[in-house]
Amino acid sequence: MSQAKVDKHKQEKYNRKKNVKKRNFKKIAAYVVATLIAIAFIGYIGYSVAIDTGLYTPATTTQGSTLQKKLLKV
Repeated sequence: MSQAKVDKHKQEKYNRKKNVKKRNFKKIAAYVVATLIAIAFIGYIGYSVAIDTGLYTPATTTQGSTLQKKLLKV
């Protein structure tokens, strides 16, 4: 082997643990993100089905009417 190849191999061996940790961290982060997206998607589907079937009715907002001062004085 040439000296360049030997040096490259030593450098790769030296950084191996760091690279494995980085790869494992990226894998765990990808699993966490995928899980959160799946939970959000399933929650949205469940919410949509509950509204369509009538199991859940969202709160409706009402418009408040302004009362006249004459009507308030009794």
